[in-house]
Amino acid sequence: MKHLSANYRDSSKTEHVYFLGENQWVYASAAGKKPAFNCGDIVEVPFPFTDLSGFKTRPALVMAISKMDITVVYISSHSSWAAYEDFLLQPTAENGLSVLSLVRIGKIFSISPSLVIRKTGEISELDLQVAKWCLNCYFGMKPELIEQSQSSDEMT
Repeated sequence: MKHLSANYRDSSKTEHVYFLGENQWVYASAAGKKPAFNCGDIVEVPFPFTDLSGFKTRPALVMAISKMDITVVYISSHSSWAAYEDFLLQPTAENGLSVLSLVRIGKIFSISPSLVIRKTGEISELDLQVAKWCLNCYFGMKPELIEQSQSSDEMT
């Protein structure tokens, strides 16, 4: 806390100060309107390392929006890191990705919208449904798509 008060300047343009690791500060400005986001948007954010020793600017998929935060999952170009809950996204003009990318559902966190660097695109409605299905599987919930599939199988 000593470092926080020593490094924080009282300014009408600064709303929050975030500490993301040893000697790494991110200042979020409240100047102007905060950007609006939707589920399925791809944004660039300072994604924290799992040990909180630092962060790296990475693309992320917006999965949920609350009054104060957005919840995002990590997007990587390293498809060899795939886990059972992850899925691949093809690059398109709409999503703004330049290479085949892996959406890492298990790498999830919430962040203030003021820390979003920029919106790069959005995924299709079908890809958003896949993302939600994968998220449900990750948390052990019975996804709606599985229920629909099973009920149609029973009818045949």
